[in-house]
Amino acid sequence: MSWILFAIIGYLFLALTGIIDKLLLSNFIRNTSVYVLYISLLGLFALILIPFGFSLPATNILIASLIAGFLFLVALAFFFYALQVEEASRVIPLAGGLVPLFVFIISYFFIGERLGVYQLIAFLCLVLGSVIITYEKKDPGQKIRRGYEITVLASFLFGLSFVLTKYVFNAESFINGFIWMRLGGILIIPFLVWKAANRHDIFGNIRNVQGRILALFIGAQAIGGLGFLSQNYAISLSSVTLVNALQGVQYVFVFILAALVTISFPKRFREKITGFTLIQKIIALILIALGLYFITL
Repeated sequence: MSWILFAIIGYLFLALTGIIDKLLLSNFIRNTSVYVLYISLLGLFALILIPFGFSLPATNILIASLIAGFLFLVALAFFFYALQVEEASRVIPLAGGLVPLFVFIISYFFIGERLGVYQLIAFLCLVLGSVIITYEKKDPGQKIRRGYEITVLASFLFGLSFVLTKYVFNAESFINGFIWMRLGGILIIPFLVWKAANRHDIFGNIRNVQGRILALFIGAQAIGGLGFLSQNYAISLSSVTLVNALQGVQYVFVFILAALVTISFPKRFREKITGFTLIQKIIALILIALGLYFITL
């Protein structure tokens, strides 16, 4: 099925972007608001698609497009912030389980999307695999802090954005809907530059960032843009619930890429690789593989 191929390619590119994002946010650009602002601006490169199909959609589709793009960037800002205030081993598994669940619920009521028996089994396998592959055991006495609530909010906003994306693609051509949603992403900019500290960091980063870091960021976001384009195209072709549940494939790619980067750059990036971790990943891989199998039935 072509949509599965587009989804997998998209998640491979997004996994690579996620590794670079973590590297940059941990070492070079620590203000997540600044990082989201840069990402929103780079989204304007979608305008190069204008010659291939651009028009003014109906009012309801226009509003849905702008809101979908805006909510995705808001969710991204909350998600990055959650990663800063809470441990990634709590945030990522929680988001990995909640985003597909929110998409499933919202799409059921909002756009009337229904899953067959095999599709439902695939959904459950993929979501469970996503949670297992990102889960890291912590001490029983550790408390979940504010990052928990922020992650739930980010997951809900991601889910709402994805469902609105499918709603737009049900009514508009892929290229036209994609362009309008990327334009919606720039609506977040006034909220990001409102704080003086953010404005200071924005111009400070522009002046001080090294050329190689800037090139790395632009390269990562270009790859991420292609991944997001591929993921959105998969959504336009098939079930938004199943495409989103396939995010477990992205976590598989992240694990493999993180292991390779850890070996190559141990001082800049570190991923725990133990016997227990390998067993955990293998179990998750089996579940994700089962999910892929049931999708094709």
